[in-house]
Amino acid sequence: MGLYLLAPALNLLIENNKKRHSQIVIGLFLLELFYDFLSPSEPLFKAGYSTMHFVLLYMIARYVKLYGVFSFVRKWSFCLFLLTVVGGTVVQFIGIQHGIASIFWIGVYSSPVVVFAALCLLLSFLKLNLQNNFVNKVAVASFAVYLLHTNPLVLSDYFMKGAIEIYHNSVGFIYLICICLYMIAWYVLAIVVDFVRQFVWCQLSPLIENLYEKRKLD
Repeated sequence: MGLYLLAPALNLLIENNKKRHSQIVIGLFLLELFYDFLSPSEPLFKAGYSTMHFVLLYMIARYVKLYGVFSFVRKWSFCLFLLTVVGGTVVQFIGIQHGIASIFWIGVYSSPVVVFAALCLLLSFLKLNLQNNFVNKVAVASFAVYLLHTNPLVLSDYFMKGAIEIYHNSVGFIYLICICLYMIAWYVLAIVVDFVRQFVWCQLSPLIENLYEKRKLD
């Protein structure tokens, strides 16, 4: 909601001004890097769970849409995505084996590693130019995945609890399979819930509009 409210002002601030746009992106990125990622204590960006982080993502995405990225990044986006994800995972695994608890910070939403991987994945999908109705519907509903698993009523008692249980009850390749299936299950659940929400809203919205129009006439 905070991003929706700020978006018009952000658009006016960067309108037709590439230099200012890039300065804002770099400034926000450095602020997040040093204040949140490198010194994670009550961060302003809250490890990515904040309006400030969404503002940064919005500014990056809009910059890429307006001005593009380096041709090397666009051409090899999927390879860079895989390299970043695998590299980040290996570093985390080594850190866990050596008892470095802070290594988990590589995987938070505000991590430069995660932001870059997400950007590369986005660029990879832009190349596909999919025209499938079902895929488009799932894409529209995908934000529900974030909203569901980060909800305070869900995150600690259900999502994290289940992930920790899988971590303690499986090892090696079995753990990798289980945690991937677990994440896919949450993704499917969130999409189904959002489909239900959309269906209910489509049924209720005409009734609400008719009621509003009726009261306005009265």
